[in-house]
This record gives sequence, structure tokens and C-alpha cells, in this order.
Amino acid sequence: MKVFNGSFHPDAQVLKDIGFVFPCRSAMDSSSLKRIAKATTKTLISYVTYQALHVVLDQLKETDPIQRFWLHQFAARESIQDGEIFLKALFRENPELGFRLLTVRSHIANELADFLPEMLRSGLEQANMEQRRQQLERMTQVDPTLSDLPLEQTPDAADATES
Repeated sequence: MKVFNGSFHPDAQVLKDIGFVFPCRSAMDSSSLKRIAKATTKTLISYVTYQALHVVLDQLKETDPIQRFWLHQFAARESIQDGEIFLKALFRENPELGFRLLTVRSHIANELADFLPEMLRSGLEQANMEQRRQQLERMTQVDPTLSDLPLEQTPDAADATES
């Protein structure tokens, strides 16, 4: 096994042999990382808002079906792609539900903050390893048409019969 950037990569030598270049931490400057972090945070906030919407819809199913119907219709009409724009529109039409979504979103974020960084690291590492494994399998597959040749026509068989 090879150690690279603190991680074990059993296929690192194979990747090097095929010309893969491993990025190092210094390959990106801090401004690039900050830009990526900001974009990731915005996407994550919108996703947590989306999840909060579903939690509130589930809660309202049990407690206030009329409000649930209204919120469901609102969500169908307003895009939740950008969570902040969605919330601004919700506050204009129904501040009570807007505050409820903020509370649930905050609760979800606080719960996630404890274990998300490690889950992200390990999940990405596992996903990357699986992608590498699948790609290496595809790259090293033997041409299936070669196995259809009779034994006496393969080069190895010809060498074996001459000895």
C-alpha cells in the first residue's frame, strides 16, 4: 500500500503508472479554497432548508393539514433551489411558517455540524476508492473475443505444444 497525503491508496502505483497526477494540498491557493467553501456552504444551506421544509410538511400533516396544504402549494410554486430566496418569499406570505422553517433548519444544522465533516471525508474517500476500483476494472478487462479462440490457436498453446 502506498501512503499519499496521509491516506492509504492500494492502487496508487497503478494510477502513477498510467500517468495520473495526484494533487497536493498546495495545488490550490487559499482564495480558491475559500471560494469553494463559500459555494459549498451556500449549497449546503439550501439543502438543509429543503430538508427543513420536508420536516415541517411532515409535522403539519399530523397537526395542521390546512397549513400543510398551503405550504405544499407554496413550495410547488416557489423554487427552493436557493433556500434564502425561498425563505424571503415565504416570509412575505406566511411569516409564522417562515420562522418555523428557520427553527427546524437551525436544529438540523446544529445536529449535522457534529458529525458531517468526518462523514464527508470518509464518504468521499470511500466513493473515490470505489470509482477508482471500477475504472481500473474497466481498464484491465481482457477482450472477451480472445477467450472464444480454440486452445490450439492461442499463442501460449502453440508454444506449449512445440516443447
